[in-house]
Order: sequence, then structure tokens, then C-alpha cells
Amino acid sequence: MVFIDDYLNCLAVSTSVKKLTDVYNVSREKLAYIVDSTAAPMCIIVPISTWAVYFAGLLEDNKVSGFISVLFLI
Repeated sequence: MVFIDDYLNCLAVSTSVKKLTDVYNVSREKLAYIVDSTAAPMCIIVPISTWAVYFAGLLEDNKVSGFISVLFLI
């Protein structure tokens, strides 16, 4: 639910899901792997994240309408 930044996503999701994974006996290492491996890909997909703004800026530098292009890539 928190897709503004991949680092914020890691901190918020891991903290909020920790008790749930303890109930289902999921190891902390597995939780860390799942959260870390899904944080950045989800942030790139969500158009209001910092990654989307970064990629839009890169496209703007190359004379392409950046934010519109990022929205169409999704």
C-alpha cells in the first residue's frame, strides 16, 4: 500500500507484516527477501512514486514527453 519510494516501502511493509509472518511461522529472512525483491518493481509500476518521476525526468532529458510516456508504459 505504500509505494511512494522503495526504501519507504521496505520499512513500512516489513514493520507492519512482521507480526503476521510470526503467526504463520515465516522466517524473517524470507520476509526480508520478499519485501526487498518486490519493493522496487512495485514502485516503478505505480505512477505517483519517486521512481516514476525519475524515469519521466530521464525521458524529458531525451526530448520525450516524460510523464505521459511513463503512464503509457504502465
